[in-house]
Amino acid sequence: STKFYFFSDRDYKLIKTKEVVPGVLKPHEKKVLDGIFKSGEEVEVSDLRNKFYKELPGITKSLYDELVRGGYFPGNPENVKGIYKWIGIILLIVGFALFTKFLLNVSVAISGVIILAWSG
Repeated sequence: STKFYFFSDRDYKLIKTKEVVPGVLKPHEKKVLDGIFKSGEEVEVSDLRNKFYKELPGITKSLYDELVRGGYFPGNPENVKGIYKWIGIILLIVGFALFTKFLLNVSVAISGVIILAWSG
């Protein structure tokens, strides 16, 4: 097999050896296993390449719900990221508006200096 640092062209087969006992896994863990073995009891990692990513939003939501339920976060981290994104956008707009006004004031002052210099 061809190797380039950590990458190789070797494929791996994942085999589900037993059924999961209900209640043992957390919801996001069960979603990971269900996503991996969606097509059967044996799956090659290469078969997951263009399929498993579709499971990630559900896994992420389930994980966030579990973290909120466990008290690790006060609310869903996606919502918090959205709030911070809007705060950033607002600050960017306000900062640009203030900076533009500052530049206008500076340009007027420089114009005054130039006129004074030319006026003799």
